[in-house]
Amino acid sequence: GFTAVSFLVLIVGVFWPSKFQATATIFADNQNILKPLLSNQAAQSNVQNQTKVVREMMHSPRMLQKAVENIYGLNHFESAEDLGKKVNVLRTKIKVQGLGANYIKVSYSDASSAETYHVINGVIDVFIKASSDKQRSESREAFHFIDNQVRQYKEQLVQAEELLKGFHAT
Repeated sequence: GFTAVSFLVLIVGVFWPSKFQATATIFADNQNILKPLLSNQAAQSNVQNQTKVVREMMHSPRMLQKAVENIYGLNHFESAEDLGKKVNVLRTKIKVQGLGANYIKVSYSDASSAETYHVINGVIDVFIKASSDKQRSESREAFHFIDNQVRQYKEQLVQAEELLKGFHAT
């Protein structure tokens, strides 16, 4: 009986399809770019649920399409429909979970180890680039905002100085 059960488990194990899973842990920094610069003087966005934001960003069609194009190349798919199908497959296989204080686990599983590795790296690379671009854009907007504020204050000071000179002259 023991031998029969052992051979049955062995046969099932041999024919059971392989499944490979790759995970990556991301630190989601939720610090606002304006906070250190302006303290309480300007409205600041406060993101509470980083996991939800990362999940929505990773599952967005634009980001997944860019990841698929980077991983497989533009010539890999014969039609836009094939590309869309691959994007939808990735969307269902990519799992995003919160691990607590700003750490987020992204996982992907597939039957091929090489495919799993390339997909998780491709998706994470596109996510990091998109996050970096977003932060760069916020920094640029903050710089322009502060620059405009400084120019306005300078104009007001010059006008006040002119009025003060006119007042002292009379």
